[in-house]
Amino acid sequence: MTSRPARVVGAMVLALAIGGIVLAVRQPELSRRTSDFTIGYGVGTMIRTGQAADVYDQARLGTVLQHLTPGEPIDPRLPFNQPLAAGLVFVPLSLLPIDVAFRVWQLAGAGILLLAFFLLQSAVRLPGRAPWLGWLALLASAPAWATLTEGQLTPLLVLGAASLVVAGAHDRVALAGIGGALLAIKPQYLPAYLLVLVAQRRWAGALAALAGGGAILLSPLAAGGPQGLAAMARSAFAGDQLVALRLTGGAGAVCANNRWTGCRRLAPAFGV
Repeated sequence: MTSRPARVVGAMVLALAIGGIVLAVRQPELSRRTSDFTIGYGVGTMIRTGQAADVYDQARLGTVLQHLTPGEPIDPRLPFNQPLAAGLVFVPLSLLPIDVAFRVWQLAGAGILLLAFFLLQSAVRLPGRAPWLGWLALLASAPAWATLTEGQLTPLLVLGAASLVVAGAHDRVALAGIGGALLAIKPQYLPAYLLVLVAQRRWAGALAALAGGGAILLSPLAAGGPQGLAAMARSAFAGDQLVALRLTGGAGAVCANNRWTGCRRLAPAFGV
């Protein structure tokens, strides 16, 4: 029989999960249009229309973003600071209207998180209903809410991490290559998993993950050769800068990365 504290915790987790789903479903159009997804959608549009060489050109990308959200306060200075291959995810989505594409990616993201969670089951078996309860807890977490409401590529990173965990547990070289490629979307996460594979003496898996990650990291070469790779690096560093916002009355605010949705909404209102 389940104890009372366990039932209380379960009810709280369920309530948070439902709250997150409601938050994502009822997300206002303004919030969707100023999300990270809009940047990816713009990059996907550029790749699909033969402008892959310009995705790291902030002026060109900014023009596309403003065209996609006319009258919306999205900051055209927001960069695309990921490997070019990451933009390929958005190419088929760019064939759909942006609002429809956003909802499609939300559903796909939730499905990918579910896939990653159950992929881990092959490495660490959870008994009974534990896997479903774990996935419910995942939906109840603030990072999951942020991922789904921003339309980020984070589900692919989670799937990549899960793939590398399973690859290390069962010595699956091909899965290690896939995991390395997915984690290379945000390459700062890859070294830790490579070290784990090396510690497990999964030499072939580590090499496969390194090769998969390297292929993704070098994909900007297709957007202008070495200049494309350098442009991605510049864009990545630019995305980590602090952008000052001058508010009325002499007050000031600083938004890290200028990527927080609230900052993006406030900036145009105060003439930044």
